[in-house]
Amino acid sequence: ALRRTHDELMNGSEASGGACAEVRYDLRDALVEAARGALRGVEEVALWDFPAHGNRGDSAIWSGEVALLRRLNVSVRTDLVCSSFVPVAAAPACDGWLEDEGQRLRRAFPPSSKRALVLHGGGNVGPEYPPYEEFRKNVVETFGRDYRIVLMPQTVTYADEMASSLNFWRAAANATLLGRDALSAKLLHVHACGGGVFCRAALAPDAAFALTSVAPSPSEREVLWLARGDAERAQTVDRAAMAAAAADVSIRWDDLQPGEGPGDVEAFCSDEGHCVLDDLRGEPHLLAAHRVGEAFASLGHSAAVVTDRLHGVILALLAGRSVAALDVRNRKVSRFVDTWLRDAPRSCAAVYASPAEALGAALALVG
Repeated sequence: ALRRTHDELMNGSEASGGACAEVRYDLRDALVEAARGALRGVEEVALWDFPAHGNRGDSAIWSGEVALLRRLNVSVRTDLVCSSFVPVAAAPACDGWLEDEGQRLRRAFPPSSKRALVLHGGGNVGPEYPPYEEFRKNVVETFGRDYRIVLMPQTVTYADEMASSLNFWRAAANATLLGRDALSAKLLHVHACGGGVFCRAALAPDAAFALTSVAPSPSEREVLWLARGDAERAQTVDRAAMAAAAADVSIRWDDLQPGEGPGDVEAFCSDEGHCVLDDLRGEPHLLAAHRVGEAFASLGHSAAVVTDRLHGVILALLAGRSVAALDVRNRKVSRFVDTWLRDAPRSCAAVYASPAEALGAALALVG
């Protein structure tokens, strides 16, 4: 079942029509072209920084990266996959590849013009997530002189006065950094690459747009509300007030995070001792596909989505749902929408100032 889900995400037939189909196709094409430019001539990669934590949006990025590389006929060395933060059996700690000046990697994956180190994308280039930035800095210091390095689409959350923290990229001899919104690409170009002197920065949408949706078809007068509960959340939602405002339209709540219990793919599962997919050693892509399948399943048959999760927006668009979005503290939702969906109909996706406004828009879409 896991392999079938993985194959459907990678190779499933693209659903025709649905809400904003042309928007989805345009974003996928923009992603493919940006990645093709970054990986021109590359045949084989080490894809690093596997998201072994519980956030299903990050798993969607990983599966999207695998699908994207497959589209480009680039092979991923699964024996080299590693996690920088929460290692599990399917993705051991990256530290082992960085020890002893990277000699173990140099033996297993010697530098070549046809090879590259590809670093997982997401929204963690900034001061909120220092372990990830420290990992990338260590990769550049250890391998930047003789390996091509590609950073998959990322949101950069450094303020201008702190963006000099990106300067470590200037030690890389051949790096391409993809920003998933216009401001991120600009910050990477100016601060990481010194205006293009030291490396190349480019704009690309989130890697999850390489995926094929495995969500059920929308068929119910229901609004799905995907709500953050972490430090990035900008507004608190009064669920009782929203339910009253929705009247006869039901609201279903979720957060794109796994639940608790031995049947779940847990965050920190190897530490807790009951990771149910720890036996997938050497097959990390199946672990990610499991989480992405669960994320798509959470959409159910809802006709519209309200969310302050960027991957709530992205997965809903992939599944043909209309989205009423709310921003977060670091503005990564509005920055993405402003960059890629500015000219799309507001019925595809738009950012609203308050939960009440977002719900009103979703109810109008449900009818």
